[in-house]
Amino acid sequence: MAPVIRIVDVQGLIDAHKKTRRQSPWLEGTLIAGVLLIGLACAVAGSRDQGTVVLTRDVGRGDALTSGDLVLAPLPRMSGTFASTRGLAGKVVPRALEAGQPLRREDVITAVAVQPGELEVPLRVFAGALRPRPGDCVRLAAVSADGEALVLPARVLSMDVQEDRANLRAAMGAADAVRIAALRSPEIRLLLQPKGRS
Repeated sequence: MAPVIRIVDVQGLIDAHKKTRRQSPWLEGTLIAGVLLIGLACAVAGSRDQGTVVLTRDVGRGDALTSGDLVLAPLPRMSGTFASTRGLAGKVVPRALEAGQPLRREDVITAVAVQPGELEVPLRVFAGALRPRPGDCVRLAAVSADGEALVLPARVLSMDVQEDRANLRAAMGAADAVRIAALRSPEIRLLLQPKGRS
């Protein structure tokens, strides 16, 4: 069977379209206004979402960030990330981070300095569910392999947690640091500092 070819009145279609357009100019105006409003909303949203701060180099645990370590990348903003590099220089990272990685709020802490009369002591501790922040005062309960027990005050400089254990950098009085270092194979537990005590 041969295909049927229809002859279309092109001029008639054009005239019918023009007639329809003249009958509904409000529809055309509404569509144009809607497209303009959507474009304006996208422009406003885009100006608020300028990018996300990412690292320019790999940084190690305890490294202080510099302005050269940070750049604003044209990435969509994610919850908990930074939209500006302002105020981030000088902050410390509590864990190792890779270049190109978006910087999240939990990835930076305020640097806590060791005070005169204190020593910085790296310790492996049992933290359980405790997650003190840098600068918080804690107590360390240490029991040596010989059964000698100590409970000593400390201040958290940084803490890198893996499950219920943590690598703790603590600031301690010099005498307390010597006492805990003298213990043979100590098991150290992190305790919260009682309220009202420093």
